[in-house]
Formats: sequence, C-alpha cells, structure tokens
Amino acid sequence: MEKKEIIIVGGGMVGALSALLLAQQGFIIHLIEKNKVQIHQQAGDFDLRVSAFSAQSTRLLQKAGIWNSLPKTRLCAYQCLQTWEKDSAKLTFDSQNLNLDCLGVMAENSLIQSALWRALEKMSNVHLYVQCEILTLNNNKNG
Repeated sequence: MEKKEIIIVGGGMVGALSALLLAQQGFIIHLIEKNKVQIHQQAGDFDLRVSAFSAQSTRLLQKAGIWNSLPKTRLCAYQCLQTWEKDSAKLTFDSQNLNLDCLGVMAENSLIQSALWRALEKMSNVHLYVQCEILTLNNNKNG
C-alpha cells in the first residue's frame, strides 16, 4: 500500500499537533515552518503567552502522547471562562453550571509547542523544514 504524503504549512501548536497525530497514523508528513522554532526545556522561564485548553483539546494532547510529559506545576485548571466584544453582551462558561470540576487547563504556549516539536523530531516519517516558506503554489493537474 502506498504511503500518503501530507504537507502542513505552519508549525505552531495547531500545525504541530496535526502533524504529530497524522504521523502517528502512518502518514508521511512534511511540516513547513517559516520561523526558527525554539524548543524550550521544561525548567525554563515562564512564558507569558498562555492558551486555555478545553477538555477535548486536552484529550488530543493525550492522544498525541505529550500530555504526560508536561510538568503539572506548569498547568492550571480553570473553572470559568468569559468572552465578550466591545459593546456586546458577554458569554460566561462556568464548570459548576455543567457539574464539572473544571472546564479545561491553561498552559504556556511555548511549553506545548516545545513538547510537540520534541515528539515530531523523534518520528522517522516526519520531515521538518524550519525557516522555510512557501512562495508559490502550482496546481499540476497532470499528476
């Protein structure tokens, strides 16, 4: 059976997680990232950029095999989340209203991205192109 090749442009958290999950299914992955990727050690400085990971996002990180490698001291559960826009009503999510302990976990972006890239570097079917970018794209219909 022929191995399918997938090109993913962008190695941020979403692109790296997609690449890792697809590579674990046996696809040949080409991950293109235009910026230099900084893989931080877990004991490094705290990153001020954080993201809220829902329960479903956390399950994807578990499925990818990186969740258990994250230091628990760098994760923080959240019970309430509000969103709003200027001059509009706010929307509030509360774990108590849903009979949940928490809605998800806050984590540093660089911590997640570094764990994903460390896992990607270990996979033989992943080809990483760092500090590269797509300048043109041609659709060759003749195969």
